Amino acid sequence: MTRVFTGLALCLLTAVSARAQATAATPPATRAEALEAARADREQHLSVETRNLVERTLIFVEDKRVLERLNPPQGFYPSVGSIARGSGMGVGAGYRRRPLAGRLVFDTSAAITFRAYTVLQFTASAPQLGGLPLELQAGTRWYDYTQEDYFGLGSDTLNADRVSFSLTGLDTFAQVMARRAGWFVMRGRAGVHRLDVARGTDPRFPSLEERFTDATAPGLDDTPTLAYAEAGLGIDTRDEPGNTRGGGLYNVSVGAFRGRGRRDFDFNRIDVTAMHVIPIFDKKRGIALHAVASRIDPVGGSRVPFFLMPTVGGADSLRGYREFRFRDAAAVTLNAEYRWEAFSGLDLALFVDAADVGPTWRSLVGAHLKSSWGMGFRFNTNRRVFLRIDVAGGREGPRIWTALGPVFRRR
Repeated sequence: MTRVFTGLALCLLTAVSARAQATAATPPATRAEALEAARADREQHLSVETRNLVERTLIFVEDKRVLERLNPPQGFYPSVGSIARGSGMGVGAGYRRRPLAGRLVFDTSAAITFRAYTVLQFTASAPQLGGLPLELQAGTRWYDYTQEDYFGLGSDTLNADRVSFSLTGLDTFAQVMARRAGWFVMRGRAGVHRLDVARGTDPRFPSLEERFTDATAPGLDDTPTLAYAEAGLGIDTRDEPGNTRGGGLYNVSVGAFRGRGRRDFDFNRIDVTAMHVIPIFDKKRGIALHAVASRIDPVGGSRVPFFLMPTVGGADSLRGYREFRFRDAAAVTLNAEYRWEAFSGLDLALFVDAADVGPTWRSLVGAHLKSSWGMGFRFNTNRRVFLRIDVAGGREGPRIWTALGPVFRRR
């Protein structure tokens, strides 16, 4: 009898084992069962996560809020980076005060770059005026850009025509910004902008007046002082403006510029900007799309100063070409990037750009736009990209761009 019971037990165990193996080999019937099975498998093979030196450094920067500590809400603060497109890297310092329990903010700063670009500015603002999502700001900004580039007007200019000029300006302004429901943004700005063009200081290239005249570089002989008013409306659904992984920004801005005391430089300007990041499965990878269209229209028989015309080329538009490579009364820029997280703190990107300039937007419809392509590296925290390196190719040779901050920051 014992042998009979033993045989029955062995048969039962064999049957249960075969049933279990058959069940394990059967694929999950639902996605929920598949996710649960994957989670159980990971728990069985759980190992201690290891991070390389770069990952540990970036995590330290984020956990200890190093970037925020370098830019305190009040007191002295340093600044590192460029102060304008093409200015090169520089350093500076500022001082900020928040009297009346933070209802007012006074901020003054100065910076200089290795190309001798300088800027001094002072602003006074009232954030969240009366508890409303409304900010008032007024200020003045003086700048001296010593090595600006000019290749001529139009899309068929040559690299060999490159010249240098200096641009000095004093912009005194007041503006109001409002945000409704967290996503609808309005902005108005008015001021007086005094500008002056002088001889370029870049020793590698001729100065502007040696190759161009006031006819081919409008405003060269008689730089204007402009009174202006601008208004903008936008929709902002970005999850993080400094490191967007989902959402977008859509904005339309119009402005009227009038020469003070004379009508030689009266014109209107419109800028349309659209940017959207589409996450793929999760926010560790995604597709970023960006488009900018700008146009300037002279009033009557007026002219537009060449240094205020829309341009393409550089780190935030057509990355295979130099800064300010092409300029005219109208410009269009299109960008697309595929981004993915290589590891915590570093995203990689593959991108393609297309852009060109012309006398009108209609002249660019159906035109064969200039293009560039390449690969980028974005060192970041969850809230911001603090170092960006792009390697781009195009018809005018490879370009390497380094910037402190995210891509697509142009007006």
